[in-house]
Amino acid sequence: MASFSLSDSNQRRIRVILRLSFHRIYELRAMPSTAGLWALGYAELLCHDMEMLGEAHSAIGVSPSGSAAGYGVPYVELPREEMARRLGFDGIQVHATAVQLSRGKLELQVVHALVQIASTVNRLASDLVLYNSAEFGFVRLPEAYCTGSSIMPQKRNPDVLELARATYHRVLAEMNVLATLPANLPSGYHRDLQLTKEAVMRAVLLSGDLLEAAMSGLGGVEFDAEKARSALSSDLFATAAAMKLVREGVPFRDAYRGVASDPDSWRSASGDPIKTMYPGLGGPGRLASSEVRSRIESSGRWMRSSKAGGGTYPTQRPLAQSDTRSND
Repeated sequence: MASFSLSDSNQRRIRVILRLSFHRIYELRAMPSTAGLWALGYAELLCHDMEMLGEAHSAIGVSPSGSAAGYGVPYVELPREEMARRLGFDGIQVHATAVQLSRGKLELQVVHALVQIASTVNRLASDLVLYNSAEFGFVRLPEAYCTGSSIMPQKRNPDVLELARATYHRVLAEMNVLATLPANLPSGYHRDLQLTKEAVMRAVLLSGDLLEAAMSGLGGVEFDAEKARSALSSDLFATAAAMKLVREGVPFRDAYRGVASDPDSWRSASGDPIKTMYPGLGGPGRLASSEVRSRIESSGRWMRSSKAGGGTYPTQRPLAQSDTRSND
């Protein structure tokens, strides 16, 4: 997964603390950061995306068999639970009417999860395109994932990343189809619902291509330590200087105003070790890559279970087998 690549980058290529120049807020220089913190932030976000996809996987793991045209099968009692178990579903949609009512809705849940993944990759790609530019130069992209210019021989264009960034909007467009198409339809089947199939298939195929490109490309990204260090300037440590005074008992408002008018305090703060400056877990001084990797492993269990042989249909039949049928 792309999230593994991001967490691995902290282990393989960033053995020592490397200041990745700065975080940007409002597209302005703000505070110092590290390549590891940047990568693990995206890895953690992808963990959340994977968990959402796992929830969608559970939601769609129900068999619609036996609903027929939407109202059940007269006189014939079908072995619905057994059919679901053999086909690898986790359960059944108990009431026949729920099958048609859920068309487009379950697909929407899947594609919504895919949109979350595409959104994360979108911002990751945007960062890498920016950091690869001559104005930044913090990263070098693998040549296999860049193309030349049609007229400018010196250029190397980050085409794969830019297409990955744009793919988010395509997946989002398919989600909008699924969100709007079933709206205002009465219950039962309508031909309109046929169009949900194309939308979900397109979204799944696009997302697969997107993740394949992201996984392949991330492994070749290299950070330029010297370029990053050269971009560090004392103003990036103004916040640290103010917070150091706060720790000593100075009210934040006074510390803020005092540091704003004292550039020498910025330079003084820039000399402190990063672990001393950021003692809290999850900051530049205390990365938690092992926790992120553990979460990746945990959230990916449903994928391994699916590849191993289908669903986890319970041996005990719940509502559908119990004698709770309505007489109406």
